[in-house]
Amino acid sequence: FKTPGWKWKLEHRIEGVLYLHGTGISGKFAALNTAIQKRTSLVMGHLHSWGGVIYQANDTSRIFAMGVGAGIDISAYSMEYQKNFVVRPVLGAGVVIDGKKAFFEPMLIGRGEAYCRRKGQ
Repeated sequence: FKTPGWKWKLEHRIEGVLYLHGTGISGKFAALNTAIQKRTSLVMGHLHSWGGVIYQANDTSRIFAMGVGAGIDISAYSMEYQKNFVVRPVLGAGVVIDGKKAFFEPMLIGRGEAYCRRKGQ
């Protein structure tokens, strides 16, 4: 990819938060289940149709799990395979502050919202 200075890895840990793509992980609560299994705060992509943040605590720690949905162009040719899916991609972005707080900001995607408009809609 000609990216001098980049370190390519499948997972990154920054300020105690694990960031991963999520290949091989699935389901509505995939990010939460993985965070609990690894007992660490976690940010995960991969699952286009789920986005958001949920916190979990036990008697020794509090963690969060954030699914960032997708950052894709739903009108792109590469996304044609999902054009008839009932569940649509959740477009959005995640923000983590100091490894302790997580926020998910959804982008507009519904019919009539600016991002979703395709030719003929």
